[in-house]
Amino acid sequence: MTNPFDTPDAPGSGDRFTIAEHLGELCIVKVHSLEQGIETSAGVTDVIVADVIVVDGQHAGEIAHEAWLFGKVLVGQLKRKTGRTILGRWGQGAKQQGKTPAWVLNPVDDPASIELAQRALAASMRPDPPLEGHNGGGAPAPARDPWSARPAPSDEPPF
Repeated sequence: MTNPFDTPDAPGSGDRFTIAEHLGELCIVKVHSLEQGIETSAGVTDVIVADVIVVDGQHAGEIAHEAWLFGKVLVGQLKRKTGRTILGRWGQGAKQQGKTPAWVLNPVDDPASIELAQRALAASMRPDPPLEGHNGGGAPAPARDPWSARPAPSDEPPF
């Protein structure tokens, strides 16, 4: 008998997003949840589960879905933002003796960055072109939700 049911994703199976690769880049972060007591190779920690759209820099246009964001300072910044969309630039806090500087999401409020982020978000929600032979009545294709759809990888930025 064929099993008609799908299986759940493994815990932590969201897209890989390494903050160190995005240092200084402007990003839109849609916070989904705070997951507490997650066992990792570095011990037990809390993580933020979020979708991330990279707006500028070397990785502009990349989207990570359900990525796990680590770090006590970063988790502290985002844990009360569940369901909200944040605009920020990845950075690091002050270096403390014997410790790696903490990852942070620095606030962004300059009009040029906000406008760029708005264009990137709007571009990520553009409807896909209809498939040949579908949507034949001339009706517009439904809008794509950037937080649930996984677009095909592209070398083109979203704006």
